[in-house]
Amino acid sequence: MEALLNFQASLETNTLSSYSVETIRTKRPPGRPVQEKVQTDIEGYQLKAELVRKETTTEEFQQKRSRFILATNQLDGLEWPAQKLLEEYKNQQKVERGFRFLKDPLFFTSSVFVNTPSRVEALALLMALTLLVYSLAERKLRQSLEVAKETVADQRKKQTSKPTFRWIAQRFQGIHLIQVDCSTIISNLSEERDKIIRLLGPPVERYYHLLS
Repeated sequence: MEALLNFQASLETNTLSSYSVETIRTKRPPGRPVQEKVQTDIEGYQLKAELVRKETTTEEFQQKRSRFILATNQLDGLEWPAQKLLEEYKNQQKVERGFRFLKDPLFFTSSVFVNTPSRVEALALLMALTLLVYSLAERKLRQSLEVAKETVADQRKKQTSKPTFRWIAQRFQGIHLIQVDCSTIISNLSEERDKIIRLLGPPVERYYHLLS
């Protein structure tokens, strides 16, 4: 027991539970065993215990592994405290996701070729404006879904309240403006598409329902 306690004291991340001490006896002599069970002499002792991780171990490991160095040239600690810098660092993923959308082959940017610096600047401006509209539309739709407590189907046909606007734009492919004689109608306005239009607000509703 003293050896067991000394071993337990040396543990840092675990502890012992349900421990017991069992005796180890010598083997019985060879030959036919007698009917009456005769205990042999005690040869030693064996310790048995269950090794259990401490409750605070996982939390301590996470705290150690989650540390990283965040360097910045914003040296004004009052204007840019550590917490604000960390939040801005984590939010850069949204910006990177937006530029990934611009560089996607579906955006046709890779098929546009310009030669003069002024046209490069104009193209960059158009791309930035497109990304701005994309981001605002996605935020507007997600906020409306959250307020209305509604959902839409995602790429895997599962309901979600945080769809990407790229998927929403793909869902609106196939809508056409049809003119027959003197009447004009919009085709393929399904129930879900109509719900998305309603959630995007009056400006979008006016665009799609002007002729309905």
